[in-house]
Amino acid sequence: CALPISGIAKVVSAMEDPNPEVRGRGFAKLRAAGITVELDAAYTEQAHALNEPFVHFMTYGRPLVTLKAAVTLDGKIAAPDDGVPGQPTGWITSEVARAHVQTVRHRADAILTGIGTVIADDCRMTDRTGLERSRPLLRIVADSQLRLPLESNLVTSCKDDVLVITTSAASPDRRKRLEAAGVRVEVAEGADGRVHLPGIVD
Repeated sequence: CALPISGIAKVVSAMEDPNPEVRGRGFAKLRAAGITVELDAAYTEQAHALNEPFVHFMTYGRPLVTLKAAVTLDGKIAAPDDGVPGQPTGWITSEVARAHVQTVRHRADAILTGIGTVIADDCRMTDRTGLERSRPLLRIVADSQLRLPLESNLVTSCKDDVLVITTSAASPDRRKRLEAAGVRVEVAEGADGRVHLPGIVD
């Protein structure tokens, strides 16, 4: 039997495409072209880990969510301040841990935080690895009353990459002003009148 035009006689794959719309079709086309296709189960687990966000979305129909939290053994999220006015509280994580957070953030398509954190830290929520991204990082804020300050770092650094999730109780004027600054505002409201977090993921 002559080799296919490509000269490839055999393809070994670690996993099938989990997308139900195309699953198995690529293998079928290869076999139809006379190419032997073999699944190597020894590498399937590694392949799933490498493609975890995609596999998760295809399996459950929702994006993979990673929870990042720094908490001390007694439940604190920051070290006590030193009593000096205007000085921030201390870190409870090491430089290595903070660098790892940026690596995790670089792999994500979006990052979500609450308005309390934004007001307290005036954070930018950016990817600071310096590595090239395949797409811009979407910065999302859960903000039931649209308290996000127009002068905040998030708003002033917005380049069509900030999304605020709010409720119907939020001020229409605040919404207009945020949207005029380039912030996208959407309503996802739960039965309790607060931002519905599952609705953000869905």
